[in-house]
Parts: sequence; structure tokens; C-alpha cells
Amino acid sequence: MHSKKLLSLITVLICMVSSIGAFAQNVTVRGTVSDAAGPIAGAVVLSGGANAVTDLNGNYAITVPSNAVLEVSCLGYQTQNVNVNGRSHIDIVLSEDVEMLQEAVALGYGAQTKKKDLSASVGIVSNPEKLAGRPVTSTTGMLQGQVPGVVVSYSNGSPTSGPGILIRGQGSRNGDSVLWVVDGVPGGPITSMNDIESIVVLKDAASAAIYGATSGAGGVIIVTTKKASQGIHVEYDLVTGIRHASNLPECLTAEEEIQMRTISNANAGLSLETGWDPQVNPWIATTRTDWMDEIFRDALYQRHTATLNYGTDHLKSRLTFTFNDNPGVLVGTYARSLGVRYNGQYQMNKGQAH
Repeated sequence: MHSKKLLSLITVLICMVSSIGAFAQNVTVRGTVSDAAGPIAGAVVLSGGANAVTDLNGNYAITVPSNAVLEVSCLGYQTQNVNVNGRSHIDIVLSEDVEMLQEAVALGYGAQTKKKDLSASVGIVSNPEKLAGRPVTSTTGMLQGQVPGVVVSYSNGSPTSGPGILIRGQGSRNGDSVLWVVDGVPGGPITSMNDIESIVVLKDAASAAIYGATSGAGGVIIVTTKKASQGIHVEYDLVTGIRHASNLPECLTAEEEIQMRTISNANAGLSLETGWDPQVNPWIATTRTDWMDEIFRDALYQRHTATLNYGTDHLKSRLTFTFNDNPGVLVGTYARSLGVRYNGQYQMNKGQAH
């Protein structure tokens, strides 16, 4: 009986020693972190006190106990926990966190935060792709009616003039200039509205101080454009329609014009001029031309956008070709624009990027 108890005790001790040895054994885990589009750079891999950050190719290496659990996280993606189970190579695929992306805001300071934590007044355009399909000729026109406190208006009646933008009213005697920042470049060009991925409006005048004293006090509009992705994609977008002049002034007929001049001259104590007297000048009493109909006409509007995307593990390129044919409603007034935008990057093997 005592021998059996002693044997059982020895067996338990051996199991405990074996488990302690197995628990203390470390393993170096290597692999890549990626999503559906490709490798993710800057993802954080944690386990206890150990941590690692993925490089440009999404590679990581971390030394942890063989039974550890890896916690993999990155902004805009759902955090994932992975059991090591003694493995030395683990590839991890993260899924996008749509709710987090909708709440995240990129600021000029280079940081990212959530809208609820911001102390500044920020407006976000959440549907730029749908807005690009509207019959507008500029990015400013896309913002009309989309962000509270942002007023987009036309200062004159020219059919080819661009709209002006005013954020939170007029605060300067000499006018407020709005600063456009495209992909981090103040005053950068926007060739095609179809290339816009997101638009953030910083309404506070102090926001302009991020980009220098010459930026103005009218607020900042941050535009992020689409980047090249893996695979081959060809896109073509056509927006067409008819431009029609509305709310035009109604011209007086010859009889109404004579009546108006007769009344105005009588109020001034004057007699009607001879040239406006039908008895003397019968020609003036007949309406011959509708000048509003002669000056204005309907016009065809069209915008063509073609995009070619090519991407591999080492080369990513995106080329956008845009053509605007924007005839105004005035006879003989046309505005045509042609734009090409290129976005690409080349990445060599072994993590060297150029």
C-alpha cells in the first residue's frame, strides 16, 4: 500500500516538473501580418512583456513562451488573439474594423484620434465616392450641403466661375482664405474627384497654425486620396447631363417698357421722350426679340474619368486620367480641363523600400 502511494507521488512530481519545464521553454515566433489587400506595416504584436512591430513587408519576430497567446492589433483593424501552441511560424490576417475607421480622424499633427476625444470642431464627409457622381465641376462643389457651418456659394453669375467656400462665417476684414491640404501637402492639386478617399474639415481658425502663419484663418480642409493596391483594376466613370439656366429675369414687352417709362417720367415731372412715343416712333411699340432666349441655351455637360491600378508585392501603381467638358449656358462659353494623376511606389526585397 505504501509502495503504491509512493509511486503515485513520484508520478505526480515528475508530471509537475515536466509541465514546469514545458512552461519555461521559449520559442521565437516569426511570420507576417496582412489584410485582404496585402502586408500591414506598423501592426503591434504583444504577449506578456514582449512586443514587436511589423516592418514594411508586414514581417515580425517575437520570443515568447511556447504556450503564450499573441495579441495582434493595428489602428483600423479588429484585434486578434492567436495561440502559439509551440509553433515558430504564424501568419496572421486581420479584418478591418469598419466602426473604428468611421470614428477615427487624421489630424495635421500626424496623430489619429477619435471624434469624441477632439476638442476642435471637425466635420467629416463620409461619402465622397457618391458625391463624386454629382454634376459638379470641383471639389468645393462636392462639399455643398454636406458639412454644418460650411457654406458653398457662387459670387457671380458666370457659368464657368468656380464656387467660393466659407467656414463658420466671415471673421476677417480682408476675407478668410481656406487652406486645402492634399495628402499632407498644403495647396496640393486635386486632379480628379474620383481619387478622393476622405475629406475632413477643421473649422477652427487655430487649425491653420499647424501649416504655417501664411495659411490664413478660414479653416483647413484635409483631403486624402486613394492609393494604389494589389491586383489589376480598370475603372471608367462617366457623368453627363444637361445644364439649364434657371431663375432668369423676365424681360418687359415693348408695351410694358413704354408704360414704365411714361409713369417714371410723370413721377419726375417730365414728359415722355419722343423716341418712346408710339405716335412719333411706331417701331418702338412692337416686341421683336426675347433677349433671355437669345443669350442663354441648354448645354451638355460631361466628365470622363479612367483609372488603371496595377499592384504586386514589389510594385504598386495607380494612374488616373480625367477629362472635363463643361460648356456654360452662355453662347460660346466653354471650359475644358484635362488632368492626369499618378500614384505609385516600388518596394525591393528584404524590406528595402524606395
